[in-house]
Amino acid sequence: MPKSTYSDQTRDRILEVAYDLFSDSGYEQTSVRSIVARAGTNIASVNYHFGGKDNLYAEVLALSFGQLMEGIEADLEGAAAGRNGEEAVFAFACARIRRGLSEGSFHPPRILGWELVCPVADHREMFRNNLNRVREQLVALLNPLFSDAMTPEQKGFAAGWFFEAIKPSPPVAMDAFDLLGPRHEPDHFEQTVAYLAQAAMAGVRTFVAPPTGYGA
Repeated sequence: MPKSTYSDQTRDRILEVAYDLFSDSGYEQTSVRSIVARAGTNIASVNYHFGGKDNLYAEVLALSFGQLMEGIEADLEGAAAGRNGEEAVFAFACARIRRGLSEGSFHPPRILGWELVCPVADHREMFRNNLNRVREQLVALLNPLFSDAMTPEQKGFAAGWFFEAIKPSPPVAMDAFDLLGPRHEPDHFEQTVAYLAQAAMAGVRTFVAPPTGYGA
């Protein structure tokens, strides 16, 4: 028998609140009691819908990764349409950065940031599983920036680094908006996007040549 609409709404509300609180305070500093207080429900409902705090957090983390990956294949296809070489790389980077700077895109990296500082779940494995879905496409996209001497492993690593570089973190996104001002012109926004895209591409190019000054 399907769950009632009310039950679905309760579950969605718990997930929404948990998403915000885990993003703000991390796993350890977020209690189930604080979640249900804001959600207007009770601890039993968390156990009923999610089986406890750990499972709720895992679902929030999975949702965050889903949002992080949102639209990537469409952006890859859009970047390749009518473009090739570095132009396609630049178009893809700009598309992802625009998405990262858009309102409502701050939570996934913030949750992942908590995982890096205070790991609770195996986010690396989850991230790897998500990235593997598009790794081959990313490597193909970035091929114009690679040298023939790079191994497949090096190319895969560079692709993973590039993917993270084109997803602005909350501090970078907020600094960008502070720099632009509350009434910024669209052209200024696009210029900022272009600068960040060029920086990400420059980072990939450093994988081609050995580091300078290392060990000097």
